[in-house]
Amino acid sequence: AAELVSFYDSVYTDVIAAITAAGTGPVGPALAWMHGADDPSADPVDVAAGFDVRGIASGPLAGEVEAVEIPGGTAVVGVHVGGYDSLVRTWEALVERLRAEGLEARGDTVEEYLTEPTPDGDPDLNRTRLVLYAR
Repeated sequence: AAELVSFYDSVYTDVIAAITAAGTGPVGPALAWMHGADDPSADPVDVAAGFDVRGIASGPLAGEVEAVEIPGGTAVVGVHVGGYDSLVRTWEALVERLRAEGLEARGDTVEEYLTEPTPDGDPDLNRTRLVLYAR
């Protein structure tokens, strides 16, 4: 988790270049697909970062970038307002809701960064959509 900021800073630039070279661009906010753990606050976790796009088939694009399709399905969804350092509390609330609904985590989650963070921005205004998939 501590390495996510530097990972995101480098990977989103590569993804934009690859999808632009493929003849398209993002149709939504930056996102991260995290999988391999039933608990969204687990560390370590496998992360794929990119953007929603249209018109690209799944498969390799350029460099280490590839187009993938995130499977849909039943999910508990919420919006976190505030800095990323407090995301864990919102994830915990979603896990509680999932259990209250009698569901089990599928093992993957999505964070959609609805507010693009900027160095001079107020982190308390960040909005992040959280998707906790169920099986």
